[in-house]
Amino acid sequence: MDRAQLKAGFFFVVSVNGEIPGLDSWVGAVKRWAFSNPNKKAFLQGPKRVFEKRSNQQCRTVMGLYMDQILEELGYESTDKDFLFQTLKLEMGWTEERVNKRTRAITLVPKKTRDLPTPEFSAFMEKFVRHMAIHHNIVLPDPVADMARI
Repeated sequence: MDRAQLKAGFFFVVSVNGEIPGLDSWVGAVKRWAFSNPNKKAFLQGPKRVFEKRSNQQCRTVMGLYMDQILEELGYESTDKDFLFQTLKLEMGWTEERVNKRTRAITLVPKKTRDLPTPEFSAFMEKFVRHMAIHHNIVLPDPVADMARI
């Protein structure tokens, strides 16, 4: 929704958490407004999915506890942490397809974990730990017991 559309009409937002108190009153308000303003448009936006992003503790576990141990055991420098993390995401299949608009070539790139909800990031962490144990013989510790040192 750009500014021109907002100036041209009135924008209604329904409850963000999916709880719509008095939906009839919302619809009635939109109808009354639309009837009294026939030359303007009314926009009704439905409920949005609300979730908490990954927690700081989850991020510290992966990028601190896990990646430090992986760097040490695989012999990488600490400056290679992000590069290695992206490479491991590609290796474990945590990817998405990107299409080049000009050439229409499809490329697999690592998915971003930055905006994952907390439960989905937990699933990613479990898959990451399993992948490291199976493919690299690196057993990553339980984060709850070892978080005190980070």
